[in-house]
Parts: sequence; structure tokens; C-alpha cells
Amino acid sequence: LNMLQRLKKKLKNPDTRLALSFSALHYLQSALSLVVSVFLARILGKEGYGHYVYGFLFFNILSTVIHYGQDKTLVRDLVHRGAPNSTFWAGTRVMLIMCLLTFVGILIWVFVKEHDADTRLVVVIFTLAGFLGGLSPLAWFDYHKQMNRQSLIAVGERVVFFILVVGICYWMFGVTSALLAAGSYLIARIIASLFEWYYVRRTIGQPEEPIQPLVRAIFRDNTWVFLAVLGNLMMTQFNQLILKERTSVSELALYGVSLQIVQVIRLLQRQLLRLNLRGIAESTFALTGRRLLKSLLRRTITSFGATLLLVLPLLLFSKSVLLLLFGASFVEAAPTLRVLLVWISIYGVGLIVNQYLLGLNLQRVFFINTLFFGILAVALSVYWAPEYGSLGTAWALLLSHSGSILTQTLMITRKSLSHEKIS
Repeated sequence: LNMLQRLKKKLKNPDTRLALSFSALHYLQSALSLVVSVFLARILGKEGYGHYVYGFLFFNILSTVIHYGQDKTLVRDLVHRGAPNSTFWAGTRVMLIMCLLTFVGILIWVFVKEHDADTRLVVVIFTLAGFLGGLSPLAWFDYHKQMNRQSLIAVGERVVFFILVVGICYWMFGVTSALLAAGSYLIARIIASLFEWYYVRRTIGQPEEPIQPLVRAIFRDNTWVFLAVLGNLMMTQFNQLILKERTSVSELALYGVSLQIVQVIRLLQRQLLRLNLRGIAESTFALTGRRLLKSLLRRTITSFGATLLLVLPLLLFSKSVLLLLFGASFVEAAPTLRVLLVWISIYGVGLIVNQYLLGLNLQRVFFINTLFFGILAVALSVYWAPEYGSLGTAWALLLSHSGSILTQTLMITRKSLSHEKIS
């Protein structure tokens, strides 16, 4: 009875209700994305879906690079600097500068490389969508504790995308292609951006101080964060570009469907991390030595155990899952899926380790570590992709990320035990 009363009391807490509703909306977004991906893979086949995945890579790269690491720091800066309007506009200006540089680089890549006209259009359209996605004012919503408002907009974006691809392109006109899917995604992103920036316009005021000095400060302070972002991109995105260039879009499609399946588990791990963020911050502040390492071990075991509950059935029935979701033409992705399932098992551990490393003020170690193993992932992909295809790229990701997590854990252990000796 007491437990039920405590549960009811906790559910009445505004922060708990916000967290639950935010999680529910997040899972709904993921489910809608998976449904559309399954539909496109079945309709387009390996080659067509490979072109779609190839275009979407540029969305991911552009929308990530143009942040210049502000996806990890902007909310903090909005709170700490005491001039949120100026800080937000300075951050937006930095993203516009990065967008211009990255966009030009992608266009050069697209038109220098040998691509057919449709593939070039798919990449350009997804790049434009990445421009809008990268400029999405997520930090402003988080600063005002309006995450659910933004999540509703994101769910609406997925619904519009689904209606355009499935309802209009396929059912009404009987035509679906990677180009039409890319165009539908861009339209959905434009609509979502209009709603997001309408909220910003309603809630933001005039800058409290000059913006240009803040722009310079962001470029200076976020250098290491940006290097870490590049390292992560090398492990998770650039390796896919190499796979396509060294093999074929069909191999990229096999990798893409495998990655779609593990994304569901990745979402669970990020939710577990959010539940642990405050506890990790308190542990790294108050604990030292073996007590700190025990807290790290406890949290990593919890994350790993929760992940295994989902991973083990998928490992056992990987072929059946691929056949059920994506059809017979994608069953050959089973070995790649199994390697990525092993990778996602340690990915959650890596999220916890990352936070402990940052909590101990080892940012520079974290960034150099991530960049080094990102370069290693690219090198392994270049070497293995031609011979082993998507499976080689999956192994490159697994080995490089495992090395990164192991090295970070050793650095945490070294610092913790050194503090214990001093004390």
C-alpha cells in the first residue's frame, strides 16, 4: 500500500509526468520512423533503399556538423551566461556559418564524384533537409522546458512524411522512389521548421548584449567538443560513405536496415542514461577511488543487462526478424545485424562511461580518444569494406568503439585510484 502511495505521489510530480510523456513521444517518433523505413525497403528493394540511405547520410552529417558541438553545450550556455537571447542568436549564427561551409563541401563531393542525376538530387534534397534539421532550435525548447512541445512537432513531422510517402506517392499514384521519399522528407521538415521557429519568434526578445563576441567565444570554447563530434561521425556515418564508395548501394542498404533495428535499442539506452545523469554528476562530485568505480560498475551492469533483454532474442532470431520486417531480399544482412547487436550491447556502457569521464573533467581525453578511434574506424572500413562489405563495416565500428570505451574506462580508473592515493 505504501509503495502504491509513493508511486501515485511520484506520478503527480510534474517532472515525472514530463519525463514519461517525453519518453512516450520519443518512442512514437522511433516507431513511425521504423514503419516508414520498413515500407521503403520493401517497395524500393536493396538498390533503391540503398540510394535512400546514402542520401540520408548527408542529412545526418550536415545536421550534426553545423551544430559545432552546441547540441551538447547550448542549453548550458543559455542558463550560465545570463543573456539567453544573445546566446541563442550567437549560437544560430555559428550554425549558419558552419552550414555554409559544410553545404559547399557536400555539393563539391556530389558533383565531383560520379553519380547519376537521381542520386545527386536525392543527396541535394537531403542536404537541404539537413540544413533545416541542424538549425532546429531544440535548445530553446529545452531551455524553456518545452521538450514535449517540440516532440509533438517531431511526431507531426513523421506523420506528414508517412502520409506523403505511403498515402500520396504510393496509394494514390502508385509510384515510390528514393527521390520521391527524399522530397517528401524535405516537405515534412519544412513544415516542422515553420512550427519550431514560430515558437521561437513568440518567446524570444531582443539581444541583451552584442552577439559577435559570443560567436567568437563559441568557436573558441567548443573546439574539443567539435573534434569529438567528428570522431563520432567517423565511426557512425563516414564509415557508411566508405562502404558505398568501396562496394555498392546494395551493401549500404544491408547495413542500413540492420542499423534501423538497433536504433530501437539505442533509444532505450539513451533513456536509461537520462535517468542516471544526476546520479552520475553526484557520484563524480562526491565519490573518489574504489567507491566511484563501484558506482560506475553498478550503472554499466544495469545498462548492459537491460540491453541484453532485447539483444538476445534478436541475436537468436535475426534472420526471422529481417524476413518479417524487410522481406527475403534483406535476409543476407543477418551477419551484419548480429555484429551491430553486439555493438549496441556495449554502446549503452559507452554512454555511461562518457558521462563519468566528463564528470571528472577529462574532456580533452574524451575528445582526443573519440577522434583517434574515429580515424581508426575509417581506416578499418577502407581496408575491410571491399572484401567483406557491410559486415566489414560493422566490425570496424564494433572494434573501434570497443577500443574507445576500454581506453576511457582505463583513464577513469587511473584518475580515481590516483585521487584515492592522494587522499
